Amino acid sequence: MAAEALDSGSAASEWLMWAVRIRERRGQEPGPKGERKMKNVSRFAVGLTFVGALVAAGPGPVLAQDPVKVAPDKCKVLFENDVVRVYEFTLKPGEKMPMHSHPQTSIYSLTDSKLSITVAGGKPEAAEFKAGQAYYHGPVTHGGVNTGTTDTHLIITEIKGPHSMTQK
Repeated sequence: MAAEALDSGSAASEWLMWAVRIRERRGQEPGPKGERKMKNVSRFAVGLTFVGALVAAGPGPVLAQDPVKVAPDKCKVLFENDVVRVYEFTLKPGEKMPMHSHPQTSIYSLTDSKLSITVAGGKPEAAEFKAGQAYYHGPVTHGGVNTGTTDTHLIITEIKGPHSMTQK
């Protein structure tokens, strides 16, 4: 049977196997013209599955973006190579930083400041940075707002590479 030749496992391949079985029961072989139709149906099914997965995921960490791209007015890249990216981050009182993701990151605070930070899927939490202090956090997706009365001014170093998205 032609249906046995298809790879099983995905919803799209299961659907295609069902369609081929229907054609075989009707005495129709999927020949070249039928195979073309099946490929088009396959592409449509795979595309529909991908779009459905994105919609189901919602605007959470899957869709989070690079902070420098999300807020270029707040992030100024100072240095970048294939190992690290160093940038200056400034957030004025009351300003918001949209949801974004970081790999492993070290932070050096140039000012005292207060933020409300919301990790993807979590509740807002208060955070306080002290001038001259260094901080570290593992991979994270979050957003925030400057809740203080002074600018938040940080130097952020993101660690790139194969281990950058694993907690250490």
